[in-house]
Amino acid sequence: METSKPEPGTTPGTALVLIDLMPHERLLGLGVERLVLAGLVTTMGVESTARAASDHGYEVEFVEDAMSAFAADEHEFAVRRIFPRFGEVRDTASYLKSLPTERG
Repeated sequence: METSKPEPGTTPGTALVLIDLMPHERLLGLGVERLVLAGLVTTMGVESTARAASDHGYEVEFVEDAMSAFAADEHEFAVRRIFPRFGEVRDTASYLKSLPTERG
């Protein structure tokens, strides 16, 4: 069975987002150490990407209200039970407050 890489501008629902669209070596070259994850689907694309990122040694952070699942209970389980094992879970407001502010 042949598989094809995702078209530019599309987002596959697997860890391919990390591996194919932004290769690990390129992220390392850019000095990236932490990945902040959000998106669709909490228990599929987000979780798969988190596992791949963790396997590659990245710090992982989750923005829980910037992702969604097929069912609310699936989302809640991942956010409360699975994601804390990989990294910090916070909401959008908390994440935005954590960002450095520009001074000019």
